Order: sequence, then structure tokens, then C-alpha cells
Amino acid sequence: MKGKLPLEIVENIFTRLPVKSLLRFRCVCKSCNSFIKSSNFIAAHLSQSIVATKNRALLLLSYGPQRNNKIHTTTKETVIKVQDLDSSFSHCRLIGCCHGLICLTGRQRFGGFVFIIWNPLIRKSVTFTEPDNYFGSCFISNGFGFDSGTNDYKAVSIVQFAHRAPVSPVVRIYSLNAGSWKDISERAPTCKMIEINWTQPFVKGAIHWLASLREGNNSSSYYHMILSLDMNDEAFHEMILPRSLAHGYSPQEIHVSAFQDSIALLHFFNKKYLSIWVMKEYGVAESWTKNLVVDLEINMPHNVSRLLSFRSNGELLLEIDDGEVILYEPETESKQISFLRFLGDQNYRFLDSYNESLLLLDINSNVASPSVTNEEEHTGS
Repeated sequence: MKGKLPLEIVENIFTRLPVKSLLRFRCVCKSCNSFIKSSNFIAAHLSQSIVATKNRALLLLSYGPQRNNKIHTTTKETVIKVQDLDSSFSHCRLIGCCHGLICLTGRQRFGGFVFIIWNPLIRKSVTFTEPDNYFGSCFISNGFGFDSGTNDYKAVSIVQFAHRAPVSPVVRIYSLNAGSWKDISERAPTCKMIEINWTQPFVKGAIHWLASLREGNNSSSYYHMILSLDMNDEAFHEMILPRSLAHGYSPQEIHVSAFQDSIALLHFFNKKYLSIWVMKEYGVAESWTKNLVVDLEINMPHNVSRLLSFRSNGELLLEIDDGEVILYEPETESKQISFLRFLGDQNYRFLDSYNESLLLLDINSNVASPSVTNEEEHTGS
């Protein structure tokens, strides 16, 4: 790139630009294209994006019958973009999001599961399949995260067979760098994964799931805990829950969420009460603190049907009975409620903290872009 400004100043300016502008600048000249596609610039732009958009961007996947899947992105200013994902699989499920990459999975038309790691802003993705087809009495938990040691993005598949419980699940990790799966089942503890549809938080370099462990070798009772998988060394760790949640309630009522640089537990009881526990010091069980209790019947003028997310700035996203999504700020004096008006289906799988990035832009092989149509921008009132 030739010009009067030093390269470091140009890079500093470019890292602050949105992805759409940078994609247009690629057409200016070959040197611009090479500069923007370089791995060093992509990393620098991502770092700036994380700082600039932390706690502001939201992303949701709506899903409907006949493979009618849509991606919604919005900020608190209610600027909404809708993209149709014309996928070749049904029962689309959002696994997680990391650095602007979205990981989804679904069942193929003729059996088996397919995965997509997708950057919707640049419309590039990597598609791969589960190495085995699983049928019968089993359920699958998934996760998606980043290995900072090798600069690699990894998808995780944990398969639990009901007729074999309680035994260690089958665990495989897909490496985007290697383009292949690796079996690490021998490292997995003997536990029961909790079969829920939440996305799994990626915090402190690890993916977190809810699971249950047997009280003793001969006991028929279980206690609930958090199972984490470190993306760097691919080792499992167990995290103790507060005593009341570990034994006192159904694990289906509990959700583990990211909260700032640690994790939180959301207990959504009988659609009437919501309690939030925060681990003040990550990895230290004694630091669990009940941070908030919300009586939804008193504080909420709407019937809440589902808790979607607890964001790192303390905001709650809730779905009410008519399918609307609301943003609730319980920490403010006015306890402000904002309606987020999304077009299309009134059924959502939710994902939080989406950052714009150029990741996958420099990848040319093994890439299949999902067919994206009817892209629109709407400004809510």
C-alpha cells in the first residue's frame, strides 16, 4: 500500500473500521486486498473489535420448520440485520460463538450430524461432519472455543449413551487448523451430561457444561457440578456448585453463563423467580455469591416464558409469552425494560457477545459458504 501515511498509522485506522468497510476496501487495489487478508491484520482488527464491542453486540439464531433458519444481530440501539441461512440440514442448533465465528450443528437429511464454523459478515465457513452416526438412546453435548497456545479454533462433541450410564462419554475435538477430529474419551470423567439446549460458555480458555456425578460408588444419588474442558491442554476439570444448587433443584432449571472474566449460574425457578450466583474468583468454589434475586411476578409486567441470557453488564434477556424478546436491566433504579423487535419466526436460540471479525478471510481451502439471502437492515423504533 503506497501513500503518505506510515503503515502503522494506516493499520491503526483500519483496525477501527467495521468489517463491511474493509471488505469494500479490498477492491481498491491488490496491495489493499493483501494487507486486509493478512493474518497479522486480521488478528489486530479482532483485538480492537473485542475492546470496542464488548457487552454491546447480540446475536440470535431463530429456527423454524422446514429448515427456515435466520441469523439476527443487533445492538442495544436496535439496529437489526437478518440473514437467511439456507442450510442442508434440519434441527439447526447454535453451539457457540467465539471471535466472530459462529459454530452450528444439525442433522443431515440422510442421518449423521454436520457442523459449520461460519463467519456471517464475510460469508465464509468451514463445514465438517461428525465421524460417526449416532442413533438410539444417546444425546450429544457440544462446545466451541479457542486454543490460544496454537491459535486454533476447536469444536467439541460429547456423546452420552443412556444404556451405558454411568460411564465416561465419548469425547472428540475438531481442530480447525488440522481439519480433523481427535478422540480424547479416555480423559473424560464418569458423569452424566445435562441434556439442555443452552449454548455453552467459553471463559478463561475453557468450555463449561452442567453435569452430574454419582455421590459414591454404590450410591444411586447424584450431585450437580460444572464440567470444564481447557482448550489448550484438552484436560477436563470439575467445579463445585453452591450447595443449594448442587443438591436442591433439578439441573434443568440451572444455566451456566459467562459473566465478565468468570462464570455465573442462573436459576430460573417455576418461571416466577430468578436467582443469579456469580463466581467472584474463577475456579474458587468458596467465592460463589448470590448476586441477585428477581421476583418476576412483582418486577415484570409480562409473563416470562424463558430466560435467554445473562450478559456480562448485568442485563437479562427474557422471552415473554407472546414470543417477544425483552432486555431487562434489574440493577438500574427504574429497572428498565426494552423490547427487541426481531422479524421472522418467534422462536429463538440465543447467543451473547458477538464481535465482528475477519477470521476465515485468509482461508481458501475447505471452505463452503452457506447460501445467504434476503439480507436486510432495519432500524427499530
